Amino acid sequence: MEFLVILISLLLVYLNGSVPGIQRDRWYQSWVESLRKRLAPGKHPEAYLMISLVVPVLGVVFLLWVASGWLMGLPYLALNTLLLLYAFGRNDLAVAAHAYTSALSRGDTQGAYHKAAVFNFNHNQVAADDGEGLHTEAVRALSYRYFEHYFAVIFWFCVLGAPIAVLYRLAELHTDLALDAEGEKPAAEQWLWLMEWVPARLMGLSLTAVGNFSACFQRWRKSLTNTEDSTATVLNDYVLAAGLDNSRPTQQVRSVQTLYWRALVLVVSVLALLTIFG
Repeated sequence: MEFLVILISLLLVYLNGSVPGIQRDRWYQSWVESLRKRLAPGKHPEAYLMISLVVPVLGVVFLLWVASGWLMGLPYLALNTLLLLYAFGRNDLAVAAHAYTSALSRGDTQGAYHKAAVFNFNHNQVAADDGEGLHTEAVRALSYRYFEHYFAVIFWFCVLGAPIAVLYRLAELHTDLALDAEGEKPAAEQWLWLMEWVPARLMGLSLTAVGNFSACFQRWRKSLTNTEDSTATVLNDYVLAAGLDNSRPTQQVRSVQTLYWRALVLVVSVLALLTIFG
């Protein structure tokens, strides 16, 4: 069932680009705001974060329990598909990347600054103050966005089901949508880093298989003992080692997209084989 849900969800995302009708986060912002009024997140950020993340996930578990066993499992299948679509990343990365590369092609550096904000961390304009720095940061951010949009979500869905995939998305929202009072953000970032450590290393193996094997594998081996760098830094190292077209900045962006889509096809193929022979 898990493979069918993943296949349906990826097909819907591929055809539509994004699913904003399903990926509505205002309810979570309202939930966090209501908790903030009742609790003191600055004094006990870990406990506050635990409550804000785990309670919605328990609600997801309850909904799946209610949906199971009805009509030959069709409601359960549909609910899992909706939850996985919700857990996928926000915005259409292909559209955002195209807008960014179009601005670069026109020589519109200021426009590129604004376009890169869509996939930059915290959705702010990039911190770089020159074109080269802008592009370096944009490639790093785009590499991470493809990972958090699909690969981390699929990993947790396969390992522990839709509730943990939703948990990952909520943890990412906590660091990405500026919901945090003082003390919350470091706790949320640590939670997210822990959830991304294993899938990021598996992502590295996938990029090793579809890119420059020798160079990427060396980076991957070093990353196994790396407990300091952020996920974005580790993924950027993988992508650079896997092979980017360095002829033009626009080609580098397309290389990132190509590498990740090849890796995604590889992951889906492996899941298909495991489903058939498992």
